[in-house]
Amino acid sequence: MKKLLILSILFVSILNKSFSQTNFKVIGEIAHPDNVYYLSVASKLTSLELKNNKFQIELKKGEFPKGLAIATISKGKIKYLTPTIWIDTDSVNIYFDFKNEKSSFNIDHRYIDQDISEKIEKANNKEKLDLIKENIKTYPAMFFLYEHIKRISLSELESMYSMISEKNKSSLIVQRINDYIKAKKISVPRKGDQFISFNLESKSETATQIDQLSDKHRLLAFVSTGCGYSLASLSELSKLYTIYGEDVDFITIWDDNEKDTWQNAKAELKSVIEWTDLWDKTKFAANYFDIPMHPSFYLIDENGYILAFIKGYNPKKMRKMLAKNLE
Repeated sequence: MKKLLILSILFVSILNKSFSQTNFKVIGEIAHPDNVYYLSVASKLTSLELKNNKFQIELKKGEFPKGLAIATISKGKIKYLTPTIWIDTDSVNIYFDFKNEKSSFNIDHRYIDQDISEKIEKANNKEKLDLIKENIKTYPAMFFLYEHIKRISLSELESMYSMISEKNKSSLIVQRINDYIKAKKISVPRKGDQFISFNLESKSETATQIDQLSDKHRLLAFVSTGCGYSLASLSELSKLYTIYGEDVDFITIWDDNEKDTWQNAKAELKSVIEWTDLWDKTKFAANYFDIPMHPSFYLIDENGYILAFIKGYNPKKMRKMLAKNLE
C-alpha cells in the first residue's frame, strides 16, 4: 500500500531570517504509518510522537534558511527518506509520498535554491565539489562546503571562500568556514608548546578570551553534548574542581552545533558545572587543537605551555595528570 506522509510546518513569531532564537512549530500528519519517524534538524534527530497519526513539535529557529529531513532508523543506522529540505518562509505545507523505497515531496513555498541543493547532495564527490564551486553564492552550497570541508585542500578552500558574497559572510556557517581556514594555517599545539590566545562565547553572549598568560594553571576540557563520555566526565570534573579549584581554572569548551543544545540540553547533568563554561561557536578551538575525540583534556601552565593532555575519558589518568603536575 502506498504510504502518504503529510507534513505541515508552521513557523511562529519569526521576526527575520538570520539569528533570531524564536521557536518554530512543526505540525503534521502521517497516513498509514508503519515505522518510527524522526525529524532531522542540524544533525539532531527528534522522534515524531504520533497521536491519531498526527504530531506537533516545537524547535528553536536559529539561523535561516533551516534544513530539515525526515528519517527512520534501520538496523541501527539512520536512513534519510528525503533530501535536505530548505525552509525560509513563515509557514509551508509539504506533502511526502513514499513508494517502493522511493520518495517525492511537494512544497507550497519551495526554497529558491532547493534544486541546486538536491543536485549537490546527490552528486558523487568530484561532481559535488564542482557543483559547490559553481553555486558558492547559494546557502546550500556553503552548507555542503562546510560538511565536506576536511576533504578540500586549504588553498582550494581559500579560493572558494573568496567567492562567497559579503552579505553571506556574517552567517554562522561561513564564519565556521573562515575560522577553519584560520585554524588550519596554525601549527597544532602539542605537549611543551605554547598555545595562541583565542575567544569563545560565554552564556552571556560575550567573547571570553583564553589568554596565554594567567595567574593559574588551566584545565581545558573539550566536550560535546552528544557524547555520553563527555557528559559522564562532568561528575569527575566536579570532584576534581573541589580539590584543585583554587589552583586551577577549569574551563569546559563545548563543541555543539547549536547554542541551544549547549545551553539547555542535558541540563541536569550539566548542573554540576561551577567553573567557566564556554561554547566553541565557530569551532576554531576544536580545529586549532585538532581535537581527535570527545572528551579531551589539556593541562596548561600560567604561561600558556601545554603540560599534558588526555584523549578520551579516563578518571584515573585525569587524577594522575593533575596530581603529577600540581602536587
